[in-house]
Amino acid sequence: FDNITTEEITTIKAVDIVIPDGITKIGSGAFMGIKSLRTVKSNGTIEQVSYSPFDGCTNLEYIDFSNQTVVPEVQVYKSWGIAKVPHIVPDELYDKWVSTGYWTGIADYIIKKSDWDAQQAAE
Repeated sequence: FDNITTEEITTIKAVDIVIPDGITKIGSGAFMGIKSLRTVKSNGTIEQVSYSPFDGCTNLEYIDFSNQTVVPEVQVYKSWGIAKVPHIVPDELYDKWVSTGYWTGIADYIIKKSDWDAQQAAE
């Protein structure tokens, strides 16, 4: 989503997005302003998350990184809504995820996949 302009992506009336195979970077402002965006699921190959990709996504409920095999590098976070939604991560990467770079600043919102699944089953 690094090669799509903000103008193009804001016209999408998406609710749930699965980032396609082959995408390795979520670019700056990639989903900015998509108020109908509810969930985002990583393809498992995201290597980098840029500035404010979810700014203005006021209905975003969670981001599912549970397919990831590596913890993505993060460029400097601004105060954007992403920090206030659950980030579902693989159990085996949880400890690394919450102790790596800028992810440490949102550690309270990082959830192991198994814990997420248990919460969903209880609801």
